[in-house]
Amino acid sequence: MLALPMEHLGAAPGESWFEENRGAALQGVGLAASSGPGAMMQLKVTAMMEAELCQEVSQRLEEPQSEFSVEKVMAIMGGQTPSFSCLSPEQNQALGAGLRRLDHVAAAAVGSGVGLLLDAEQSELGPALRLWAMGLMGRHNRGVTHIWHTHQAYLQGAEERLLSDLQSARRMGAPYGLKLVRGAYLHHERRTGALQPSREHTDRSYAACLELALQHVTAGHVAVVVATHNAGSVRHAARRMEELRIPRDGPVCFAQLQGVAEHLGLALGRAGFRALRSVPYGPPEAVLPYLARRAQEHPELPGSAQQRAALRAELRRRLLPWGGS
Repeated sequence: MLALPMEHLGAAPGESWFEENRGAALQGVGLAASSGPGAMMQLKVTAMMEAELCQEVSQRLEEPQSEFSVEKVMAIMGGQTPSFSCLSPEQNQALGAGLRRLDHVAAAAVGSGVGLLLDAEQSELGPALRLWAMGLMGRHNRGVTHIWHTHQAYLQGAEERLLSDLQSARRMGAPYGLKLVRGAYLHHERRTGALQPSREHTDRSYAACLELALQHVTAGHVAVVVATHNAGSVRHAARRMEELRIPRDGPVCFAQLQGVAEHLGLALGRAGFRALRSVPYGPPEAVLPYLARRAQEHPELPGSAQQRAALRAELRRRLLPWGGS
């Protein structure tokens, strides 16, 4: 499972940067497709459009009479020119370009048999990212799950947001693709006040979201990527799959970052479960900060010292690919 770590942080990079990322994403789709059936690729929305624009839309979505809807987003992805009164002409133009880039990559992934997983980002972007994901699912999840969205259990209200999205997808008649994580922007979210009160609350949130998703899997409406390095969560998910009679090679799979918790993936694979490795792919200036951030996150999780050591080893391998010293 390829992971494209490019994301927009800081000053506005300009349209040319987003266009370069579209080209890189299309190359990633081709590379993933060449790995064989069941290939997947992770993509950050802010590689395709400005984070500030997503934040602006997220704020507008909180208003009682928001102009935005899944139907309008789908129409824009299909070529309609956006004209939201709450956005400036420049913002409308940037929104149209960004949504069409997303849809272009999604269409290429669907055409190549590659599942596209939209990564979660900072919580202040969340409402817009969920809306874009629902638009892509409405356009491309036609009876088969091609598009996944990521939900972060370490944020307050995670279960309620997931239930809302599952209900929206059901109304659209589109199967919902869920990638479930605890979250990887811990240092940032500590400043926003959006985090669960404790690790125990996060663990309970993850378990509740997983249970909700698995119940919908049995009804045939959801596919799930259980993305975690937590051995307890992996064991719980595998046990619940057995209890709910969900086939081990069915619509639920597991995923961990390359170089981290390798024993979990190996054990899952030997037991007949689908186990994926997330492999960061891209230029060093994008991949190395991504790995460094992952190495710094979650110091409180069980086994995190070993996980950080594994990530540091992967960083050294990327920096010194020929074993230099």
